[in-house]
Amino acid sequence: MFVAPAMNTFMWNNPFTERHLMAIDDLGISLIPPVKKRLACGDYGNGAMAEPSLIYSTVRLFFESREQTGGRDI
Repeated sequence: MFVAPAMNTFMWNNPFTERHLMAIDDLGISLIPPVKKRLACGDYGNGAMAEPSLIYSTVRLFFESREQTGGRDI
């Protein structure tokens, strides 16, 4: 499973977000981190969702590498 969050920079830098991201990682969920750009709130900074093409490529590469290993977890 993958997660590609989008949020305001202040939310991204919040210690609670870091704690939640560690919990997500402990569950085996892969993070596709946000990027820096103009946010919905009008600020510029880290928190924008990764581009759909990057999300697609990340997931595709994951499944391709899984196929090459015979479906075993990598």
